Amino acid sequence: MTSDITHIDQIWNGKELGVRDFVVDEELVDKYTATLGLPNRTVGEAGPAPPIALTDAEDGFEGNHFANRFGELWVRQEWHFSRELRLGQRFAVTARIEDVYQRRDRTVVATEHLITGEDGAIAARSVHHNSFLLGQTDGEAQLPDPNRRRSDSRHPEPSGESIDSGDHVITPEMCGRFYAHDSNYHTDRSAAQDLGFSEVVIGAGMTMAYLSDLMTARFGKGWLEGGSMDLKFINVLHPDEPFTCEGIITGHSQEGGRRRAEVALSASKTNGPKIIVGTASALVD
Repeated sequence: MTSDITHIDQIWNGKELGVRDFVVDEELVDKYTATLGLPNRTVGEAGPAPPIALTDAEDGFEGNHFANRFGELWVRQEWHFSRELRLGQRFAVTARIEDVYQRRDRTVVATEHLITGEDGAIAARSVHHNSFLLGQTDGEAQLPDPNRRRSDSRHPEPSGESIDSGDHVITPEMCGRFYAHDSNYHTDRSAAQDLGFSEVVIGAGMTMAYLSDLMTARFGKGWLEGGSMDLKFINVLHPDEPFTCEGIITGHSQEGGRRRAEVALSASKTNGPKIIVGTASALVD
């Protein structure tokens, strides 16, 4: 498999996937607020929009998926926001393959997205890590073991000021609305079973929105205008499973004349294993 990955990487790495237009409208904001039961933190008709809504800007590109999509899982997401997102803004989104690599039994395709405003300045950058089980086409997909990281001494539990967003539940109806009632493994059990999952898999873009909202509630403009996150999705969440999001401020660093708060982020099934672990930061003054 290593030689296969090397061959794929030589062909794919750096491959340009094109450019598409993207508009921040009310329907997009509602998708990441009303649909998910999150507060709309906009101010006025042209107020700030949830920066995580730019996740939709990653859609619409071809060439970053394998023909065999069995066991497909979003395993990691990186984001850096450079400016406040506002209703009515228009962007150009450029995508390219940044890397193809092996992660245990999964082949991961990392796609970079640069989101540029009409003035030519970069508003946000993301790297989307999507994984596939290329050696399997049917049966049951092997899922990540969330306890593997928990027992790893390289990742001790963080300490510091806690930020808790409370309990959340994503229902099948919410999945349907979020994905515009498209039949896929995030909305339809039969489609999920075709890819090796026993139940519908909650989309990582949905759970990630709750962590972004936690950061917005705590840091406000410091998150909207200079936030960053690097999240790893280590377990699958199914509809109607309650989960909790938490942030722990572990310290601060200097960035020019400003301070940046460093945060350990996680989401866990209520009284169960973690589903997301990672880090984030936001400007505080």
